[in-house]
Amino acid sequence: MKLSRILCSVVITLCFFAVVALATVPNQLNFQGTLSDSNGSPITGTRIMQFFLYEDSIGGPALWGELHPAVDVQDGMFRVILGSDVPLPPPIFAGGVLWLGIQVDPDPTELTPRQPLVSVPYGIRANPDDDWGISGSNIYRLDGYVGIGTSTPSSGYLAPLLHLQHYDHGGIVIESTESPSWKWQIGTGGNNTGSLDFANLYGGNNLYMTIETDGDVGIGVTWPNHKLDVDGDVNTSSEYKIDGTTVLSIDGTECILVGNGAGVNNTGLWTTMVGDSAGVDNEGGYNTFLGCQSGRFNSTGFGNAFVGAGAGMSNTTGIYGTFVGTGAGSSNGDGCYNTYIGNSAGLYNSGGWNVFLGASTGHHNHFGSHNVFLGYNAGFYESGSDKLYIANSADTSGVLIYGEFDNRTVGIGTMDPTHSLTVGHTTDDVLRLIGPDGFFGHGARLNFGDGDHVYLDEDEDDKLTIYASRTAINGGNVGIGTTIPGRLLHLYGAANPRLLIESPSNQAPELNLQRGTITHAIYINGGNDLVFYRGGDRVTFTDGGDVGIGTTIPGYKLDVEGDIQCTNLHETSDDRLKTNISTLSGALDKVNRLRGVSFEWNEEAEDVGATAGEKQIGVLASEVEQVFPELVSTPENGYKSMDYTKLTAVLVEAVKELHAQNQMLIQRIEMLESSNQ
Repeated sequence: MKLSRILCSVVITLCFFAVVALATVPNQLNFQGTLSDSNGSPITGTRIMQFFLYEDSIGGPALWGELHPAVDVQDGMFRVILGSDVPLPPPIFAGGVLWLGIQVDPDPTELTPRQPLVSVPYGIRANPDDDWGISGSNIYRLDGYVGIGTSTPSSGYLAPLLHLQHYDHGGIVIESTESPSWKWQIGTGGNNTGSLDFANLYGGNNLYMTIETDGDVGIGVTWPNHKLDVDGDVNTSSEYKIDGTTVLSIDGTECILVGNGAGVNNTGLWTTMVGDSAGVDNEGGYNTFLGCQSGRFNSTGFGNAFVGAGAGMSNTTGIYGTFVGTGAGSSNGDGCYNTYIGNSAGLYNSGGWNVFLGASTGHHNHFGSHNVFLGYNAGFYESGSDKLYIANSADTSGVLIYGEFDNRTVGIGTMDPTHSLTVGHTTDDVLRLIGPDGFFGHGARLNFGDGDHVYLDEDEDDKLTIYASRTAINGGNVGIGTTIPGRLLHLYGAANPRLLIESPSNQAPELNLQRGTITHAIYINGGNDLVFYRGGDRVTFTDGGDVGIGTTIPGYKLDVEGDIQCTNLHETSDDRLKTNISTLSGALDKVNRLRGVSFEWNEEAEDVGATAGEKQIGVLASEVEQVFPELVSTPENGYKSMDYTKLTAVLVEAVKELHAQNQMLIQRIEMLESSNQ
């Protein structure tokens, strides 16, 4: 077993003050040590120990000895009172250094080496009179002063009982070697100014606090420049005062109170009150009162922010209000969700859900709610609810914007909005849109509805574009190029005016004309043909110039599916326009090869405009084609057609041939008759 040398020396040094009065009880010495086995492991249990005092570190007779039969050892630590059984004789401390020897059974030999006793135990002989006393582990003196480094301890200004003096820097060191180790020094003159310094010597010389000779105190500061100079955070569990007046306190409800009387009698939680009498008697939580008398009478109102002298002063139970400005909302009692910003904004209002921004806004509005007043004196005389004012004076004639939330109407320059937006002005220039492009502000756009589906757009050429999927103008005439339209739509152009209806290449532009429920339309189809529609495609003008009536695929310049009636029909037949002219021959014979027939149209004929069952007379185009192919054509629909008008030329020549034959027969008859006479 071994005894910790270091701890023994330290403990003896620190603990020998535990002596009793020399003339009354036996002298005793408080001793602590550590005990471990040969492996260095702390011992726990009861041990028999003997203690001896020697004049020599090795050998020599013992001057004193004492047996302790049952020493309690816990985790290697033990404590004994030397002299508790055999009193320590004071004369043995009058000589040189004493050495302490310890023997622990069952080992008959002393632990080595012996431990020297430092100078403190010799205090037993320091004062042979009875002024010093020992009581248990305490040593004391009942009168006089104690001097260390001086034989004439002075009472001084504060009558100190302990006087430390040193020719250079004086101080006290308090140290612990047990874990965690620490070492503190209290001394003077650390910065050569005669200051009183508090330093931590463990791991270096760290000066934590300094008291200068002029009374300045520095915490974390070596050279304090104020009565209290702190480098770091300051925490207090009570309050800060200046000349006895509380300027900052925390009252136990997680509140911050700054100012004389701020938060007096406060019971609300998580509230900040700054200013003289701010939030007095407050019971509500989550409030912020900044300014003298702000929230002065607030009781249970919570979630409010009152900033400015007298702001929200009369608020009692109102919640979630924001009052910023001297006197802002000062008469609000139980109004909730109000925002008053500006000097005297909402001064007398006690309604709810109002927004007053600007000095004296809503001045006479006492009970109104759901109002929005913006600007100096805006809504000054308004007493109702659900109103919007944007103005810079109390004069209603100068109101820039007035609105009524309940009617969902807004007036610009007028107090009498009759529509969702009513614009009034003293000049003709009522509404102007300025675009972002160029010096003249081109590029203005006015959008309607959600997105870019309907809008008016102006370009750099002062051209106005109306874009909409459908555009309707209800009432009145519309003039384009004229200010005096004479019809619902009146277009005027000084030079060749044109009307253009345009669509993408995959769409069909269309013009509709409607009378009652009857609709007519003109449109361009996918083949770029112009079509007139009325319950079906009635007339078609093809991209190639053909016109179809009753057919959408005309095979001729004019292709009619149905009857044609006219007073006169003239076909071009000027001989100056013809060449290779020859008289038809054999016309009579060819006519004889044709058949004139009567017939009825069948159902298939309805595809070309005929009426099924209708009785007609004519010829068969297929038979005529065999004789006169020039008179028959086959268009795209595959149905043969015949030029009846040109059959007249054939009939003319046939009649002429028949006439010639008749003349010949007449002559023969005449000759026969002459011969018979």
